[in-house]
Amino acid sequence: MTSIAAYSFKGLTKVTSIALPDGLLTIADHAFDGCDIGTLVIPDSVTSVGASAFSNNTHLKNLTIGKGLGSYESIGDLAFENDNAVEAIFFGIDPIGSTGTNTTTHLVEYYWWGKRYGMSSDSLKAVFFADTIQVIGQEAFVDCQNLSTVLFVDWKTRWVTTAHIESIGEHAFENDRNVTDFDFGDNLGLISANAFAETRISEVTFPSTLTTILEKAIYGCPIVSLTFPEGMAYIGAEAFEFDLSLLSLNLPSTVSTGLNAFGACNNLNSVAFHGVLFVYDGGTAYSGFADAFHGDTKVTQMSFDCDYLGSTTDTAWVGQEMGFSQALNFCLPERKRPSHRRLCL
Repeated sequence: MTSIAAYSFKGLTKVTSIALPDGLLTIADHAFDGCDIGTLVIPDSVTSVGASAFSNNTHLKNLTIGKGLGSYESIGDLAFENDNAVEAIFFGIDPIGSTGTNTTTHLVEYYWWGKRYGMSSDSLKAVFFADTIQVIGQEAFVDCQNLSTVLFVDWKTRWVTTAHIESIGEHAFENDRNVTDFDFGDNLGLISANAFAETRISEVTFPSTLTTILEKAIYGCPIVSLTFPEGMAYIGAEAFEFDLSLLSLNLPSTVSTGLNAFGACNNLNSVAFHGVLFVYDGGTAYSGFADAFHGDTKVTQMSFDCDYLGSTTDTAWVGQEMGFSQALNFCLPERKRPSHRRLCL
């Protein structure tokens, strides 16, 4: 069997379980609309699911999306409409004991199911990704306010493992207020705008591969401390604004920021800069952190691990340029003036 025709089982409420065969390619429109399926595994061979194919399965709780359904267009409109009891979704994870090779790397390149596929976001509690996934697309799980578990697992054994994602799309987990942790893995390069805004992530470990965090990416979260890898290039405007639990911050020499990147972090009290951060250019001083700390009134200490050149006036200017209104205690190493022109104030 390679296809299931449209309307094949529509309205058969006594159909409570199905075993879709390997080798199945297409499931047509309304094929299982109005059944009473509780657990659904769509095999990897399936590359197309039609409109409303599984709509109105109101007791569906566990859903496995096979590796063949990676693109936005591969699942039809309202394919899961009114399936409002789904608690767990598995992306690209084979049933235990299966054989084969997982080659799919982009399984979530579409918007949240509630917007296109008709499934409510209210019931979802857990999402499990195969460790081969490299991209989580924009708005994939936005406004899933009961979602609390997001894990990456070995695609065959289902043991929890390290993520290998390369990018996370805009608004991917925004407003998921029960998400408290996320594995950023070992290969992540980009966290897009609003990706984790208004979640409850409190601890983060960024991989050495991370270079870019865009605006409001982790806005309004209860993170306590932040350390960024050397090689980090850019942190966007308001990326960590209103992270009210943030106490300490470590920044590498390679990074610059947008406006209010760490603004209104009302409990931030210590900022450490590593490397040469401030520059004289034709007699004009500037940094890569203009107004990055606006409203952070509790910061009293800034430490610099770099060669120092400047006067009291210089350091006062640096604080103002960064957005601080209060007097700061600058912890500056006593070193000789370096010979190159990229000099720390």
